[in-house]
Amino acid sequence: MRIRITEKEWGAIVAMLGNEATAEDKEQFQIWLSNNPNHNAYYKELKKDWTLLETFKSYKKYNTKGAWKEIEKKAGDELKQLNAFSLYNKRSKVYEILKIAASFLAAFGLSWFVWRSLPEKKALPEMSVFQVVVPKGEKSQFILSDGTKVWLNSDSRLSYTNNFGETDRHITLTGEAYFEVAKDKSKPFIIETPGFDVKVTGTSFNLNTYKEEEINSLTLHTGEVFINRKGKEFKVLPGEKFLLNQETQVLKIVNANLEESALWKEGYIVINDMNLEEIKKLLERKYNIHIVITKENYKTIKYTGTFKPYETLRDVLELIRSASPFKFNYQINTEKNVVTIE
Repeated sequence: MRIRITEKEWGAIVAMLGNEATAEDKEQFQIWLSNNPNHNAYYKELKKDWTLLETFKSYKKYNTKGAWKEIEKKAGDELKQLNAFSLYNKRSKVYEILKIAASFLAAFGLSWFVWRSLPEKKALPEMSVFQVVVPKGEKSQFILSDGTKVWLNSDSRLSYTNNFGETDRHITLTGEAYFEVAKDKSKPFIIETPGFDVKVTGTSFNLNTYKEEEINSLTLHTGEVFINRKGKEFKVLPGEKFLLNQETQVLKIVNANLEESALWKEGYIVINDMNLEEIKKLLERKYNIHIVITKENYKTIKYTGTFKPYETLRDVLELIRSASPFKFNYQINTEKNVVTIE
């Protein structure tokens, strides 16, 4: 697919891919999408490749110089076209990731990596593992190759192999995600988490598997889910919530509040009988901030409430402070990215 893109449009597209888009970038991106019915499909292809290339970030320790020269030599003019991404930033993320990809392939003696827009595509290594990583303060939404829709919350990681959807539908998750799983009875959708495994064929649910959380959970919206925990299977029905206490290892199924379970997708913060230590972890992920609570007796007080997407960290802290029996003080150090509650 040949698409002509201006320098300004490239900047907006790459900003969107890297989850760094400003309001101006988003506006420019939407204008570009609406200009041509083929642009949406083209962007989806770019997003797939961005995800693939992101997986090579962990291989920075390898020497890239020789491998990168080899890629430049073989890709020629098409690679120069790729470097239009550098218009967004002289050392753009795409350029850096391609260099990392080159080092990985050279280190393992694999064929050179080719972007999807190059004339000739090379097959990826069998059973390559790809990851989607969402940092603190961000969220992501994407569609897997089988049509499954995924909303991934901040500080979450989802991984799968390059043959996902062909031989099976197996992924791993740490963090939180909402799934709308595409139906395929011949290939069950299996999610491996630190505490338990989830098996479905076509359903929607919210799954919370943060390692640092005391409670991991699955809230089922539609369909049915089977959870495997150390060889024991549990069936969850719509409107139910499966809970695993990671400290006591106690399991139970309770009635769920479906309206609240996935409000985080829209930017809401839902606090339901949570103490300040639990709220601290939630706010750290939401606002990408480190919070220090100086007094132990502050940590055990429990709170309930819902905060709207437009409410700032200061708004949330003020409301919690007003509801607290201890009128604590807090300081926000924007330079060090630290909040101190004292």
